[in-house]
Amino acid sequence: MQRSVSVVRVWRGFFGRGGSSFDVRVTAQQPCVLALGGLVMTEDSSSRPGSQAAAVGGLGSLPGVTASLGLGGPALLAVTLPLGPASGGNTVTLLGAGFTGATAVRFGLVSATGFIVASDSIITAVVPPGVGIVPVTVTTPGGISNGFPYIYVGSATLPAVISSLSPASGPAAGGNTVTVGGSGFTGATAVTFGSRPATGFTVVNDNTVTVVVPPGTGPVPVTVTTPGGTSNAFTYTYTTAPVITATITPASGPSTGGTVATISGSGLSGATVTVGGVMATVVSNTGTVITVLTPPGAAGSAAVQVTTPGGTASAGTFTYTTAPVVTGSI
Repeated sequence: MQRSVSVVRVWRGFFGRGGSSFDVRVTAQQPCVLALGGLVMTEDSSSRPGSQAAAVGGLGSLPGVTASLGLGGPALLAVTLPLGPASGGNTVTLLGAGFTGATAVRFGLVSATGFIVASDSIITAVVPPGVGIVPVTVTTPGGISNGFPYIYVGSATLPAVISSLSPASGPAAGGNTVTVGGSGFTGATAVTFGSRPATGFTVVNDNTVTVVVPPGTGPVPVTVTTPGGTSNAFTYTYTTAPVITATITPASGPSTGGTVATISGSGLSGATVTVGGVMATVVSNTGTVITVLTPPGAAGSAAVQVTTPGGTASAGTFTYTTAPVVTGSI
């Protein structure tokens, strides 16, 4: 027999804006009570004459019952399966009516990762990450539907956070090792420099990852991917090796050190200088001219090298001289 039922609001916070009631027509073999998506539908002898109706699918789990819903705003009657992992990514099916033209599907306040309107009564949606129990709603030009409860199972896994990169620059050839600092690195599956994966990486602990840098050019974003998603980006800059246009001048001085000398070139910012393998004191560095004080050294020639994050270049040789030794007196 044909029975008309009305809707009683029991999930008030989940209902669509406007709050107007609508009719559901149920064909059943006996009087019935349906509870779907936070809507309790009970028998009612009254009905609204002339109301249009559209078929509501997805009621196969209720033998002997078919239903139709008066048109108006969208109505959400079921979500299958209404639970899933806190990480999201699973696909669910939304059943109801008035879905045509849907502009949004939300799980609580978070938009679905994606959704497809299969018909006026069916939407498939990819669940976003979340926690706890949240209402699923559908937004169309006709309004926002009632909410159907969806349950997130387990704890949410958040993306890693990068807070430091040391050093934050290196040679274009790559191959050097940098340390990534932050949090949430446990279980990391990838580290990328721009579009290139790291040559290799080791998760030291939840706060530290050591990474072998791949080749590259210019500044690039570094990210770490974990089961919780992809981290924020931290900038790493590829640098080129210094170019020396004028070797160390003067090219000789006493073995006691302290000679003021200059080296000219390009890409010299941040450079260190060694003479015979011993670090010289950098007095000034303009990026094109370095002024140094030579360290003490043994008599003879010593190689001069300039090193930046981009590499090392030769800056000629420096000859250490000794003062003459006086063996007698006049």
